Amino acid sequence: MLLLGFMACLVGCGKGKTLEEGEAAMLRDGDRVSRKLTDKVTLDATIELPKDWDGTVETCKVKNVYFNGKELSKRLYPDIPASEWQDPDMAEFGDDAGVLHEGDIWIEEGQEPKPGVIRLALGISIQTERAERNRRLFKQNIEPDSRVLETDAGEELTFMPVEEARERAEKYWTEVIGLEGVRFLGYYPVTHKELFEEAESLARERGETMVEEFEETDDCYDIRMEQIVNGLPLTAGSLHDGRKDGLYVPSGEIITIVGTDGIASVSCEGNYEILEVEENEAASMEIIYHTLERKFQMSMAGDVSVDEMRLVYYPYPLSADYSLREYELVPTWYFSFSADGIPSNVYVNAVTGEEITE
Repeated sequence: MLLLGFMACLVGCGKGKTLEEGEAAMLRDGDRVSRKLTDKVTLDATIELPKDWDGTVETCKVKNVYFNGKELSKRLYPDIPASEWQDPDMAEFGDDAGVLHEGDIWIEEGQEPKPGVIRLALGISIQTERAERNRRLFKQNIEPDSRVLETDAGEELTFMPVEEARERAEKYWTEVIGLEGVRFLGYYPVTHKELFEEAESLARERGETMVEEFEETDDCYDIRMEQIVNGLPLTAGSLHDGRKDGLYVPSGEIITIVGTDGIASVSCEGNYEILEVEENEAASMEIIYHTLERKFQMSMAGDVSVDEMRLVYYPYPLSADYSLREYELVPTWYFSFSADGIPSNVYVNAVTGEEITE
């Protein structure tokens, strides 16, 4: 039968095992799947799943309740007088609790205050003036393809091991802010020499004289994470950033800049309250793989290796009325690969097995 040809060889915990049609529940976090999808496309990835996954998934209806800036400011910054907080007009976005502070700020307990801005409204954005200046110069912001998101085995800077920087970022978001959890995506190591070169290049393009100065204290890690909601990462991928219908969908991406003096900048877009949960059996892996095969059979890409496979939430807006801020979080298989040197993603609905195209 046709389905007998759709078999995946998995290697996990040092042992080989065969996954047949309908055996989604046999998948375990950390298993490795190696499978030929087409003549030119191979799936070769370590699977990332919730611990003790049983083959079921939950679709959630959620509301982005934002971060109540007025309450959060009192908890995070009780020493800043109420008179020093501004109330930005966010009524059109359905937020009447946003606050703004410009002046000396800190992010981690015990840090020396430095000039910066605290924005607690639709999301969280806190950064020192120097960190804000440097972020504008990061090469990955100006030339997205010129830098590679490093993993645990990537480049480290001398002022701090990246693992320590990662732990500080995770502690801030889970223990200080109170998010359910975060998933580490990777990081960009940024040196003061790179910042100087980028500033010099921009000044030259504008016909200006470069006057900014950069020191070793500007070295930093730009750490990227995804927010965990109901046990799964809310995807930080870019596919849902440009929907054909123009509806806005927030990203689950969290950014933390860790420098020589500790955390210098943090940003997070949403804070989600779960309204409803519906449990479903996940589609068989053969259906998922077949969708991938069809996808790449129609593609003009050359030799491709799909090297990332994990279960995430993909958000769908439930209304064109932005002020309602309600979304359906759909459990989704996320696959990533590079075609002709360009990073790309494929999202497949984990319940229906259909590709998500917007």
